[in-house]
Amino acid sequence: MSELPKGWESTRLGDFIVVLNGYAFKSNDYVSPGIETVPIIRISDIQDGVVSTDTATHINKNLAPGGFRVESGDLLIAMSGATTGKVGIYQESETVYQNQRVGNIKLLSPSNGEPRYRNYLVEFIREDILKKAYGAAQPNISAKSLEEFIVPIAPLNEQIRIADKLDSILAKVDQAQARLEKIPHILKRFRQSVLAAATSGKLTREWREQKKLDISFRDYIFNDLLVELRNGLSAKPNDDTGTPILRISSVRSMAVNQDDIRYLEITESDFNKYKLEVGDLLFTRYNGSLDFVGVCGLIDRLSHTNLVYPDKLIRARVNNLAIPEYIEILFSSPQMRAQVTGCVKTTSGQKGISGKDLKEQELRLPSIDEQKAIVRVVRELFAKAIGFEKQYIAAQTRLDRLTQSVLAKAFRGELVPQDSNDEPASELLKRIKSSEVESKPKKKASPKRKAASTTEPKITKQVATKLSEQFEETFNVDLDAEKHEVTDSMRTRYQSEIKKAQDSLLDAKFSIEQFSSMTEFKGDYETLKSLIMNLLKGIPGISEPILEIESWDEKSGDYLMRLVDQK
Repeated sequence: MSELPKGWESTRLGDFIVVLNGYAFKSNDYVSPGIETVPIIRISDIQDGVVSTDTATHINKNLAPGGFRVESGDLLIAMSGATTGKVGIYQESETVYQNQRVGNIKLLSPSNGEPRYRNYLVEFIREDILKKAYGAAQPNISAKSLEEFIVPIAPLNEQIRIADKLDSILAKVDQAQARLEKIPHILKRFRQSVLAAATSGKLTREWREQKKLDISFRDYIFNDLLVELRNGLSAKPNDDTGTPILRISSVRSMAVNQDDIRYLEITESDFNKYKLEVGDLLFTRYNGSLDFVGVCGLIDRLSHTNLVYPDKLIRARVNNLAIPEYIEILFSSPQMRAQVTGCVKTTSGQKGISGKDLKEQELRLPSIDEQKAIVRVVRELFAKAIGFEKQYIAAQTRLDRLTQSVLAKAFRGELVPQDSNDEPASELLKRIKSSEVESKPKKKASPKRKAASTTEPKITKQVATKLSEQFEETFNVDLDAEKHEVTDSMRTRYQSEIKKAQDSLLDAKFSIEQFSSMTEFKGDYETLKSLIMNLLKGIPGISEPILEIESWDEKSGDYLMRLVDQK
């Protein structure tokens, strides 16, 4: 990190914030929304920088875990999965809770930090968070690793000035983004309007006037124009050797992607029958989406001299009544798309159109000369649309970079002027540290769940012993008392965490990870497992067990523990 301005401090993120893990609800805890339920925030509820309860799942109020309540203004982060690192601010007033895959990034001392500065700071380091998360076998980020990031902390008054300035600048960026997002829709409507005008004769009105021609369209069925209509090869392709064969996904409206291929071993006879040539039209015969069924693309050049096509595509070759380029335009127009999709049938979830239905499509054609004129004008207008599209992409790229550039400037101390009268961040951090015990958000115990039935049998000592043996075997922890020191050094070392467990976990049932989050355990995971085993069995002649196993889920491998009743 470059040199920071006077009064700033470079420190652990965990010296400024705390990351609270969510509660591990069971799948059968989730219910439909009702009067006696509360929403649970899951990763899917974090979208576009905002946390929403619109589609949140719920739990019954009596299962609500008090220590995991999300408050308005909290910053939530996805801790695992494909979208690890995405963040959102909860801005609603409804009481909600978070599940175990969502982290809550809270200020250690709310009176000694600006929440908006925290939000922008996390966004600033998000790329580094993603790098760390996706460096693992499964994308995930732990609360501890988040807290270890080194970040710049400004004096409190400057935090507020920075947040105010970022609010102003990024609001304008958001406005520009909103305007840019309209461009693809505008371009789509423009292209559709061009195609509609082209196939109705409006696009070539001036051309006809110059030629002193009247509008003249003749009615046909598609079969009148065909030299051939043929389904492709049904043999199963591979990824490595043979003749290149298009995938079904290679054909879209007015486009054929010849890089979207696999390979197929075929005979010379089949190659000659199914090879593609310039001027061939390809239609999609089947697709899961109606938008992609019956769409037409033209082979206007060949990237492979020996390219063939699969069974889910249909190849069409037209006679001298039409030019292929015009037929591509015609079948891509809104009128013909509506006509074609009206013939689509659904079988086993797949939507398809037959060659017979394609042949029977009714259409209108102008003369060959006017078809050529239409193709020329459409290409000119589409070229302009492509130019606008390139400008849009370039503007979008610049806008994406602008946000990170502004954030970088802010956290180098270059966005707003410094004030020598501001209290230094070092004093702020000292105050946070000194007030941490009083102000740090507490990681509380899970609520005690109601027993399913008063007649539910208790786990016997024999079952508990077996579970403990399974637990020990799973984690391979050495519990032989003769190999231990005469004092239980591990218990001594972590006595403060154990005391917190005894104070906060009374009557609660909890897993290993919940023990860690509820008691603010500072050791690594292997040490935690060893300590848990120590507390489960105790050291004969030295210490008594503090924990006992309540139950074990054979399917998931999760253990549920509780404190030993100390009488």
